[in-house]
Amino acid sequence: MLDLATLQRDLPAADPEARAELAEKVGRFLSADQARVEHKTAEDLARILANDATVKVRELLATEIRNCPFLSPDIAEKIARDVDEVAAPFLLCTEALTAEALEEIVYQCGAGAREAIALREGLPEKVSYAISEVGHEKAVCNLLGNMSAEISDRICYKVTERFPESKSLMERMAERPDLSLTVVEILVDRLSDGYKNKIVSAYGLGEDYASYIAGETKRKALANLLEDATGPEIEAYLKKQFEEGKLSVDLLLQTLKDSNIRAFKYALSLKSGISMDEIEQALADDVDDSFKNLLIKADIGEQLIQLFISTYKSGLAGQVSSAISIG
Repeated sequence: MLDLATLQRDLPAADPEARAELAEKVGRFLSADQARVEHKTAEDLARILANDATVKVRELLATEIRNCPFLSPDIAEKIARDVDEVAAPFLLCTEALTAEALEEIVYQCGAGAREAIALREGLPEKVSYAISEVGHEKAVCNLLGNMSAEISDRICYKVTERFPESKSLMERMAERPDLSLTVVEILVDRLSDGYKNKIVSAYGLGEDYASYIAGETKRKALANLLEDATGPEIEAYLKKQFEEGKLSVDLLLQTLKDSNIRAFKYALSLKSGISMDEIEQALADDVDDSFKNLLIKADIGEQLIQLFISTYKSGLAGQVSSAISIG
């Protein structure tokens, strides 16, 4: 059994090597299940050792005390804000710090603390976001590679905003299994071909959808064309694209996004081989089922069908809104 009273008496006169040994003993003692009175005495010793001038003493204390289930907040905070070699092992796994305390440490402490916190098991979203907001690239890389960390859309947006040219971070993010479709869309256009194929396969997007979300520049040019052209000009353009084998998924989806329903129906007629009258009739009866059948006949991939349906409905709403505004 550890003689705490003797340790407390001998500590002031102990040399650095002896204090390092005491730090290990006190840390182990605190990590074990002890009586309340003994625990308090050990914590008093730990407070002294946590302020020791020798880094090795503080480092040994932090290493031994990191698994202590009951530790006073002041001791935990002191160790957590020490130099990296002392704080990092402690921050990696201590249960003595709340999510709020960890968040504050991320904002106020340095690179080593952020790197360690980013690797913690089950990291809460608010702490993850703090790292994405102020962490340097290595800390953010640790965060994205921590599959137990809670990663939200706002974290992914922040990373792409702060590190738009970092292929390594984009690729690390692409390896996660918990991304939303919106984030996937952002990533596909920034990844190397190898990682692009990987994320497309992992999220079951299909080649059509990958092609769509990777063609932002092309879509913007097409939007400008459709906006300025007359009805007959658009139909002539679409027919030419069809005859040249260029009536792509991108083009069809862009007509819907621009609420150009007439142009979309014409393009769908060309792709499916179904007359405009039949398309009009089918969509008048039942949008979801009839539309799905039309899209299948037009060789639209399964992954895109729901996107087409929801975009089509939004396009109809846009037309109604425009009509009300004009009226």
